[in-house]
Amino acid sequence: MKYKVRVPREVRDELIDAATYYIEHDAPDAAERLTERTEATWQSLDTMPGAHRLDQRTGFRFAKVTGFPYLTWFNIVGNTVRVLALAHTARSTTTVLNLIHGTGN
Repeated sequence: MKYKVRVPREVRDELIDAATYYIEHDAPDAAERLTERTEATWQSLDTMPGAHRLDQRTGFRFAKVTGFPYLTWFNIVGNTVRVLALAHTARSTTTVLNLIHGTGN
């Protein structure tokens, strides 16, 4: 079964912010790789999204962005994968939940 993957503007903005950080710290190649790998992670969610880990505390699933300390948080509703957040692994679960619910960074 193929799933439709939805990535809202707010999550795309999180990727832009993360890439901008790398650019500002003299790592434009890393910014480009982060963008490519994050988008590849999102695209990969169209098949078998349920194979990714489920965080028992939040009830949301997450996928690691290969080669970077970032996780893509998502949920599955019917045949749609809704990407909820892109967050650095150093962020607490509370911070990630705030991102998902739009109550802060």
